Amino acid sequence: MTVRRATLVAAVVVLVTATAGFLLILARAGLGTPSPVAAVADPSPTPVVADASPTAVVADPSPTHSLPTFTSLPPPAPSRVVPAPFVQRFAAEPTATPLPPRQSPTAPLTVSAFVDGCDHNYGTPTQCVPLTFPAGVTGTGGKCAWLAAHGFTGLIVAGRDAQDLDADGDGIACE
Repeated sequence: MTVRRATLVAAVVVLVTATAGFLLILARAGLGTPSPVAAVADPSPTPVVADASPTAVVADPSPTHSLPTFTSLPPPAPSRVVPAPFVQRFAAEPTATPLPPRQSPTAPLTVSAFVDGCDHNYGTPTQCVPLTFPAGVTGTGGKCAWLAAHGFTGLIVAGRDAQDLDADGDGIACE
């Protein structure tokens, strides 16, 4: 797991945990679902009389707090009429006809045997005898020594012996 992926996973875990904690706090506080509020009768305070004289001041018996007022939801907006989709008629019927089949090529495709840098005149199709040997490798003896050092022994001459690796002409190179 790469550092980037581990950081991303850790961030997602922290985010999910924080969201779950927040929702848990809301649920415990009672904010998750609204609860119905019952109308509570507000007991009116008893008027307070400062003294029994006719000029006594009577306290205001009106309540100091008010109950919340609930309004109904506004009526839903009228639904918009959705027009039918416009269908293009250009593909109703094909106007083109298929082309007549072409003739298969009769001539085989020729690819140079040396396109990959290997001399396929030697060895099996999966073996790659270099077409050009590394610098410093010269002559038939040098080429055969290089091939033997790289595990190419008993190479069959499958085509023409262009590099002169089959000195005795028996079909086995570098023996």
